[in-house]
Amino acid sequence: MVKINFDAAFNRQKNESCSGLVVQNERVEVICSRTVMHENITSVFAAEAMACLQALNLGLNLGLREAEIEGDSRSVIRKLQAEEEERSDIEAYIKDSKQLR
Repeated sequence: MVKINFDAAFNRQKNESCSGLVVQNERVEVICSRTVMHENITSVFAAEAMACLQALNLGLNLGLREAEIEGDSRSVIRKLQAEEEERSDIEAYIKDSKQLR
């Protein structure tokens, strides 16, 4: 089993964020890590949602068939797991992420 951890940092003054991603195998060895900068991010929730989307994309780009995605933003993860349609400022990120599952 492969695990992808994600986290985000957000700069409110510049509306920028940075996503940090780490991919580990079952022996907790780092397979891959990545940092991605983002512009025009409006909130800390949007930064976390973007980091989650980046984690999903990284898994797909690595050709992973199955991976556990883990982050510290409980609200973003709950929104991804919910069946109902999202209506918030991170709606676009949630929709994009759900399409990748």
